[in-house]
Amino acid sequence: MSTPTPFTRIDMPSPSTPRRPPADRSLPLLRLGFRPMFLVAGAFAGVHIPLWLVVFSGPLAGTVPGSPFAWHAHEMLYGYAAAVISGFLLTAVRNWTAQPTPSGPPLALLVLLWLGARLALLPASPVPAWLAAVIDIAFLPAVAMAIARPLWRTRNARNAIFPIVLLAFGAANVLYHLDRMGIVTGQALHADQIALDLVVLVMIVLGGRVIPLFTRNAIAQANVRMYPLLDRAAIVMAVLLPVTTVLLPGTAWSGAVSLLTGLAVLARMHGWASFATRRVPLVWVLHAGYLWIGVGLTLRALAPWIDALPPSAATHALTAGAIATLTLGMMSRVALGHTGRPLAVGRAMTSAFLLVTLAALLRVLGPFLDPSHYPVLLGLTALAWTAAFGIFTVVYFPVLTQPRVDGTPG
Repeated sequence: MSTPTPFTRIDMPSPSTPRRPPADRSLPLLRLGFRPMFLVAGAFAGVHIPLWLVVFSGPLAGTVPGSPFAWHAHEMLYGYAAAVISGFLLTAVRNWTAQPTPSGPPLALLVLLWLGARLALLPASPVPAWLAAVIDIAFLPAVAMAIARPLWRTRNARNAIFPIVLLAFGAANVLYHLDRMGIVTGQALHADQIALDLVVLVMIVLGGRVIPLFTRNAIAQANVRMYPLLDRAAIVMAVLLPVTTVLLPGTAWSGAVSLLTGLAVLARMHGWASFATRRVPLVWVLHAGYLWIGVGLTLRALAPWIDALPPSAATHALTAGAIATLTLGMMSRVALGHTGRPLAVGRAMTSAFLLVTLAALLRVLGPFLDPSHYPVLLGLTALAWTAAFGIFTVVYFPVLTQPRVDGTPG
């Protein structure tokens, strides 16, 4: 055995010996943003709709300041959708930049901020409106700052749109709370519409990036084709969606942008080999969610011209259809990939995907049917929705709260 020279580091492994990363002794739930955010999002989605039915049916309607419909829309957007988007971005930005994003106590503070807002905005909440507004408004700028720092440090211009969208999302939230406090009037539903268009923008951008990739990776024989000009057109039109909602709400210009965006979304899916995914639930659910975007935007554009087409059909196609289906699929796929598990789901999650799709169909088609059946359909929709997110929460609780199965950090 040779004697080490004075310059030899005897505590360093030889080049042929792989160095294991140091053990991460932090709480697994707080190691990456997707873990707590996806968990609270799934649980919240399962609880909110039954609560909304109680509010909608009357007993708690008077305990919600302002419009109960605006409150319901706000909580699904700023409660559910904001949690999913934040969890995704807090995780993705770390991958995009190789820079840290909040984990441990800072991530716990973000989650507590989100939870505090949900509790403060419950029906009959004793929290003053101004304090509820402060708590709720603070969440999205905090997440925007958390992802802006690593993006700025690495000059990651391609993803700079996301902090900007989160800040715009937060600005719409300010408008909602100003209406809730009576400082402005008649703006709560308009604020929710702006927020919805911003969520649609995020789905169009991120979905267009990952769905073709996930399809190609999962199905070797799928002939996935991309059309760069069409992809750019869809993103440009998606950016114009919230702009026209702010500046030209309810006008022909706004309708034209919705129609063109919807058609661009549907057209770009032409090359994604959607039919080839029918036997892979973790992929077809993403295609189904993206399809709902095109359907919803097209319905929105056509609603002013077709008397039999209620505006709520377009809204629910984008919310119960696109947001619910696409985010449920993304949470399922991202959680498996980032915990080192095989990218496949069992019967329980396949059932959840089918149930959320059924809920969307019932919610969109319900207004077209006999009004006497509407309460029954609403109950069935709520049952399917709650079951879908209940299944997700139960199935993914151990996935999100336990360490990665491959022993690596994250």
